[in-house]
Amino acid sequence: MDLSYLNDYCLEFAKKQYTSQDPSHALDHILRVLQNAKYIAQYEWWDLEIIIPAVYFHDYINPPKNTEAAKTATEDSALVAEKILLWCTNYPLEKIKWVKYAIMVCSFAKNLPKETLEAKILQDADLLESTGVISLMRTSASCGVMSRVLFDPQDPLHDYREINPTMSGFDLINYRLKLVIERFQTKTGKKLWEVRHKNLLDLEQMIKYEILQTTH
Repeated sequence: MDLSYLNDYCLEFAKKQYTSQDPSHALDHILRVLQNAKYIAQYEWWDLEIIIPAVYFHDYINPPKNTEAAKTATEDSALVAEKILLWCTNYPLEKIKWVKYAIMVCSFAKNLPKETLEAKILQDADLLESTGVISLMRTSASCGVMSRVLFDPQDPLHDYREINPTMSGFDLINYRLKLVIERFQTKTGKKLWEVRHKNLLDLEQMIKYEILQTTH
């Protein structure tokens, strides 16, 4: 089945919405998630008509993570996805509810169970952006959006294991980036995680060395 019409349709909306105002959730992030999902799809059965729009719209409404609006971002994104897909004359209406579902359970913070394979693949493809070298780059960008420091000079290597409004970028390595393995739903996603996680740990040691040099 040729789904280029669907990709092109979703991409046009994505280009207008995902801007450089939040570099960690700009269009390049969406396109990498799409590539991750397509790679996983080589080994896991899925419905492309569901996963393509789910990837494109899963971050469509994405206020800073430390704001009240972020609490309903996935639900808001799902509603926008529904509206956009209803405008697409060739899209099968019965699949819209599954696109919405995949988006609504994708939130890392809420950690909701996933009942469909498309939802599991969307989460794994997105989680791969939260480990490895790219995850550190995205975390630094998010610190700028949320006005957070890169690390706390008074307690630079504190190991946070619960969310804290004053968490620094380095804190997020322990709180989030190291914990994503607990969330993967597919075997392929876990295998991809292993390589990226090793890269993350290697870089973490380099960062620790430089932080300690500048704070002690």
